[in-house]
Parts: sequence; structure tokens; C-alpha cells
Amino acid sequence: MKVILKQDIPNLGDAGEVKNVADGYARNYLIPKKLVIPFNESSKKALEHQKRLIEIKKQKKKEDSSRNCKKLRIIRNDRSSSTCRC
Repeated sequence: MKVILKQDIPNLGDAGEVKNVADGYARNYLIPKKLVIPFNESSKKALEHQKRLIEIKKQKKKEDSSRNCKKLRIIRNDRSSSTCRC
């Protein structure tokens, strides 16, 4: 059964990926715990939406990391630190 992962699942994949799993595993474990949604034509829109959300979250984390790095540099008065890649 093809499913779309709603979140990262260890040993299976990352959120937004389409995976082929055993029918019983999907029906008895993944779907009841709302970890996946079955893949079909109508769920393609949900997949694309989820991928957009993931990209937005990644971009926000990157911006936050950059901002925090700059703050640390100011605090440490060390503008040439090689450990922080801003």
C-alpha cells in the first residue's frame, strides 16, 4: 500500500515522502496513529501542501540559526569564528 508520511518515521522515511508499506502495517499501525495518509489521486494535493510546509519550516530554522549565530558573535566579540557558518 502506498502512503504519504505525515512526519518523520525512523527506519521508514521523512515527512512528505511516498512509501510503499505492507497493507497490515499501514492499516493496523500507521493510519490509526495518524502517521500517514493513504496515497491516491486526491491526496496528491495534500502531499504538495505538506512539502511546501516542510520547506517553509526548513527556511525558518535556517534563518533562526543564522540570527542566533550572529547574536553569539556579538556577545563573544568574536566576528571571525570558524565554528559558526553565517
